[in-house]
Amino acid sequence: MKGFCEVDEGKIYFETHGKGETLVMLRGLGRSMRYWLGYEKQLAKSFRVVLIDARGLGKSTAPMHWHHTIEHLAEDVLAVLNHLKVKKFHVFGLSLGGMVALSLAIQKPKAVKSLMVANSSTADYIGMRMQLSAVKSLGMGLLQGHFYEELLRRVVPPATVRSRGPEILQQWDEIVEAEGFPVPTIAKQLLASARFRIRGKLAGDEVPTLILYATQDRLVSTNNSKQIHKLIPHSKIKAVKGAGHEIAIGHEDELTRIIQAFTGQV
Repeated sequence: MKGFCEVDEGKIYFETHGKGETLVMLRGLGRSMRYWLGYEKQLAKSFRVVLIDARGLGKSTAPMHWHHTIEHLAEDVLAVLNHLKVKKFHVFGLSLGGMVALSLAIQKPKAVKSLMVANSSTADYIGMRMQLSAVKSLGMGLLQGHFYEELLRRVVPPATVRSRGPEILQQWDEIVEAEGFPVPTIAKQLLASARFRIRGKLAGDEVPTLILYATQDRLVSTNNSKQIHKLIPHSKIKAVKGAGHEIAIGHEDELTRIIQAFTGQV
């Protein structure tokens, strides 16, 4: 199923795949749903998967403004779920999508059956949220015209780069050709993420919460996930060994097993 949900100033594009309990999948910074690269099809064997293009991205026409917060992005997700008449759901968020997932659980704790957050961060503690070496290398890549090659090395583990690198780059190129490179939206999302805090707002005994981090994440420091775990009493934390920031790429089967087990869909 594909469609649009009316929100302020435009529409949010969504898709649903599969049958079963609802699992919302939320992408990271500047990424539309197409950047799941088909991983949703694997999860759709166990869930009714809901994918969403955040405002300012993909096929969504609602713009992202400078005053918008992570909470606003979560409200867009809730609008789509209300449109679909979904009352309870699981949610898996990657990176900035993890922040949106956290906000969903804070806003609607009784609706969230389980919360899974991968390679994310918040502004509740002092520390580098993005690795300084990543900022430098990606900046140089942008200036020298090989941004996506450098990004690939930052978010995908070396073994997967060697085996699937050209294929992944081609898929990314096709998405950029179709959707463009959303620099204004990325800047506004970065500002929203810089203001996002969760301290004292969420507990794992109220919303079952699993924090995931990839041991080969070369973009976001793994310390961020450990800090989030500390901020959410009774939450659980798990390392995905050998995975990169794009935690599903190269570790699809393992991630699926983790999600199935935590949601009770084994």
